[in-house]
Amino acid sequence: MESRGEADGSGISLQDDITYCAEGPDNVEAIDGETLETLRSRMAAEFDVQRAALMQMFVAKEDELKAEQEKNFALTKQIEEFIGPSGLDLDESMRNAQKQTVLLRSVVKPMEEEIEEYKTRIMTLTGELDRTRADCDTRNEREKREKEELNRQISEAKNETRSLAAKIEANESLLANLSVQLSGSDSALRAELDKLLNQLKEVESQNRQLTEDNDRLLARHCSKMEQRLATEGVKLPDVFEKTARMVEHDPALAAAMQNLEFEYLKLHEKMIESTVSWQNADEKLHSEVALLKEEQRLVQEERKGYEDAVNIDLRRLNAELAQLRSCEKELIATKARVSELELVEPLKNKFEKESHELRRKVVALQKDLDNSEAVQKDFVKLSQSLQVELEKLRVSDGEVRFQHADDVTECNGCKKPLSGSKKPNCSHCGRIYCPACVSKTIQSGPNRRSFNVCAVCHTLLDQKSAPYFSTQ
Repeated sequence: MESRGEADGSGISLQDDITYCAEGPDNVEAIDGETLETLRSRMAAEFDVQRAALMQMFVAKEDELKAEQEKNFALTKQIEEFIGPSGLDLDESMRNAQKQTVLLRSVVKPMEEEIEEYKTRIMTLTGELDRTRADCDTRNEREKREKEELNRQISEAKNETRSLAAKIEANESLLANLSVQLSGSDSALRAELDKLLNQLKEVESQNRQLTEDNDRLLARHCSKMEQRLATEGVKLPDVFEKTARMVEHDPALAAAMQNLEFEYLKLHEKMIESTVSWQNADEKLHSEVALLKEEQRLVQEERKGYEDAVNIDLRRLNAELAQLRSCEKELIATKARVSELELVEPLKNKFEKESHELRRKVVALQKDLDNSEAVQKDFVKLSQSLQVELEKLRVSDGEVRFQHADDVTECNGCKKPLSGSKKPNCSHCGRIYCPACVSKTIQSGPNRRSFNVCAVCHTLLDQKSAPYFSTQ
């Protein structure tokens, strides 16, 4: 009976564990690997103990049954022996034998029922154990597949992170190159402006020197004439009277005087023209200097704006990259936790959410990166256009500006091919354009005549117009 109690206790404990595992997948998922192995070993040990106890109980019951049968057989033999020589009543002996048989059956039948119950219970527990093992194997396979899928997603996220970091480093390098190029352009503009200012100072100095030399020579000449007249004792009114009488009596002298007056007028007119030309050149130089200063200011403002925008985008991208790297570290830590705890279902959902969030962040970063690249490309195009136009202006100062029609086959502005003999020139720079590119006019000269000029020259000549590069 003690073996029976132990078997009952083991069977109840094993049945409780199997019932707990068979209630649903949530209970199985809540058990970690170590607990699952412990449960398996415990189930196997309890099963072996219970089977041994049942076998021992079965053997004991068989021994008891054999002993009872032998006892009954001996009792029957004794009864038969007793009935034979003593002549007892046969009916009473039969009743006693029936009572003994009923008593034996009342003892043996519960034992047989209990043995059958234990056999049925063992078969049920064996089937449940097999089903539980199959379910555990299935879940292990599914866990393995989900781990492989999760590792693949983590590897893809790492690759995307490295690619994004490489793009950000490339953008930083490109930004540094652009800064260097802008610094070079700024230095070139400053050098050109300083050169023009030096030329202006030299022209002013030469003009001032010529004026002083002219005044000094005139004063010296007048002083010599006065000294000569004073030395010779000739008064100017007398000289003028004598000269007038000589001119009246000498036609050749009169003609010479007229020629001298005519030459004097011509020289005076040339002097006026030279003065006007110098003033125009001075005004033009001042306007060019002012235009270059304005262009330099606009370029500096535009450069500052682009640098601020790019720096803001770069800081934002760096912050997002740091956040992305932090997310990557969290993913690595979560992966280690998964490998330690082996909690597949909840961690799978968590990693899926983090993976979707990471992909969304990567898409957002890629979009911001594309916008930054577009802004940088526009900035590069503007810088290149500015450099090309400045180079054209710098080259045009050292060559003949007026282009011959036979030397040009396409428009210098829109690059359209030019056909025919009519190829209009810009009235200022002399380059050949199509009619559409020289449609702008500027008024110049004493009579304020209209001249067709190109867009760049129109910006240079018309101070009220917007800078050329601000419209590109």
